[in-house]
Amino acid sequence: PPAEGLETVAYHTFMTLADARKLEAALTRESRVLIVGAGLIGMKCLEGIRHLVREAAVVDLAPQILASILDPEAAAMVQAHVEKQGVTFYLGNSVTRYAPGEALLRSGETIPFDVLVMAVGVRPETTLAISMGLDAARGIPTDERGETAIPGVYAAGDIRVKQVRQAATAVADGAIAAVNAAV
Repeated sequence: PPAEGLETVAYHTFMTLADARKLEAALTRESRVLIVGAGLIGMKCLEGIRHLVREAAVVDLAPQILASILDPEAAAMVQAHVEKQGVTFYLGNSVTRYAPGEALLRSGETIPFDVLVMAVGVRPETTLAISMGLDAARGIPTDERGETAIPGVYAAGDIRVKQVRQAATAVADGAIAAVNAAV
């Protein structure tokens, strides 16, 4: 998301294998990493780098981690587990200003960093679903089997809007929808 000073700091994204390799090359055992985004991409990035760096912090506007896939109770359990690994979360917050080596949050707190990862702003491509008459502005709502409001039409992966207690991967989600579509 845009914030004052973003153009003055180098940052990484975490969308492709090439992005991941560039990020890995920038990390050292002394790195202080700030990840903006506590969704699937930000948390997957954190999982992959936490053991490689000195400190990791995550900031997100949402009041919980993994808000698109976990209910508040499950999110709190995952967050507590991750915090035991030394990660600091700044939830219900956002960066208002970047400067080299630091981010100022809306709450007034300042987070120092050596490596910045932007893991926000990904939106599902819903044009086809909307053209079919589905209410899919922020993803495609489904039942637990992956079926949409149109009988016989299934959605899977990151585009699927669901609230579950355990997050399935996009691959597993696809298998679930495929099996149910075949029935």
